[in-house]
Amino acid sequence: MFNRNLRSFSLSPLALTFALAACGGDGPTQSPGQPGMAVIAGAGAADSVGVPIATAVVVEVRDPAGKKVPGAQVQFRAGSVPQRGVAVPVASLAPAGGTEYQPAITLTTDGGGRASALLRLGTVAGDWAIEITAPALGYAVAAPFTVRPGKMARLDVQPRDTAVYQDASYTLRFTAEDRFGNAVATPPATVTMSPTPAPFPDPVAIAGVTVTGREFGRAELFVTIGGSVLTTKVSVVPRGTLLAGGPGGIYMLGLDGSGLRRVVSEVDANSPRWFPDGQSFVFTGGNGHAYVAGLDGATRPLLPNPGNLIRELWAHPSRDGRWIYFGGYTNDSGNPYRVRPDGTGMSLVPGFTPDAVTQAHPTVSPQGDRVVYFREGKLGERVKVRIQSMTTGELLGPDVPGHGPEWGPTGMIAFIEADAGNRWGKLHVMMNPGSGFAFDVGALRDYWLGIDWSPDGRWIVAKSTETSLLEVVDVPTGRAIPLPFTMNLYGPAWH
Repeated sequence: MFNRNLRSFSLSPLALTFALAACGGDGPTQSPGQPGMAVIAGAGAADSVGVPIATAVVVEVRDPAGKKVPGAQVQFRAGSVPQRGVAVPVASLAPAGGTEYQPAITLTTDGGGRASALLRLGTVAGDWAIEITAPALGYAVAAPFTVRPGKMARLDVQPRDTAVYQDASYTLRFTAEDRFGNAVATPPATVTMSPTPAPFPDPVAIAGVTVTGREFGRAELFVTIGGSVLTTKVSVVPRGTLLAGGPGGIYMLGLDGSGLRRVVSEVDANSPRWFPDGQSFVFTGGNGHAYVAGLDGATRPLLPNPGNLIRELWAHPSRDGRWIYFGGYTNDSGNPYRVRPDGTGMSLVPGFTPDAVTQAHPTVSPQGDRVVYFREGKLGERVKVRIQSMTTGELLGPDVPGHGPEWGPTGMIAFIEADAGNRWGKLHVMMNPGSGFAFDVGALRDYWLGIDWSPDGRWIVAKSTETSLLEVVDVPTGRAIPLPFTMNLYGPAWH
């Protein structure tokens, strides 16, 4: 079989007839006295990459009268294929008895009209051919040969780290290469799982090389192939769809990594938050102003006339979608505002009275009657989380050190214990807003500002400073499960 490298040959119809007649093995392929050029030895060689072939490639040249032609110049040329932008010869050649191999050589026929070339196989596996021409006579033939892959030198398994939903499955994929990058058949694989810490159940079930999510958690898998052991990891995660800031815009994806796409293209866009319908969202643009966007990427300013506001940060739709709460900043300070989704009716949050310090990042209770926001405090004071009634303006409970509060769907408040100058800290949850008591979750890791609750109120999604990945934190147990495909994402929102 001739390979694609033969497309580089320029053969006349007559020469092609000779070439096809010549590819018949190591014995004579023409009747004595037949004019033309024939491969009489060395065609059909096959061995591993880089191996020199013991049998020389021999051609015999006869003139139109069928007489052997001594002293004729014969050119042997190996084709090449592109490898990482470089043309790599599929073989190299040397004169019989020689030691210097070249991609192309020119020989002279002996008294019997024959020319012999030694063949050393190249590093690219495949079915190839040597182009042999006698230019003065217009003859051309081809000597096919096969380069087989060498021994396995590199082994890989994919995916090396992934996420899967409960009762969903994926299949491990294996690739093996020789030292030159040629694919090698992989031996059978055995997959086992590291022990799961008590009292948690095994996150996955394994059948052959198929992995199925069973229980929420994180598993490490050991893949044994031909004496080599590779490790892979998998997170079993709850279902949901995320929005998050990322390189050059706002991205949408499933928690298992599926459907990843950019829905808004804007440098430094951040802090997206879903509207209840899951078909639109609000985010902060790179210029610091808030925008409303659809999943088709169409955007509009949240405030047609922002007045003296120079930034609208961390905009949050209420759970009924009637209001959007945000931190409105002037040159002097910031305060919590709200506005209708169409940009009308903007005002300070009901019950709030501004003072000389910045107070922002408002989110409302599920009932829509209370608001939580951060208060930076005076110079040298820690930033704190404050809860306030929007009906009476009454402060509910003591302020608690923290930043970036998020009121969850079941009534709990999550926040980051961070100073105003920091953008990260421990993840805390206040089960009874107004009590002043909060507990740590997330294995005591630090997380960046910009967190969100799952719709059922069990999970919090946040970006870990330790792994630089988004993680889902199980509030009842404190377990943190990484989302391995989220290295460049931040400020997530969960729908």
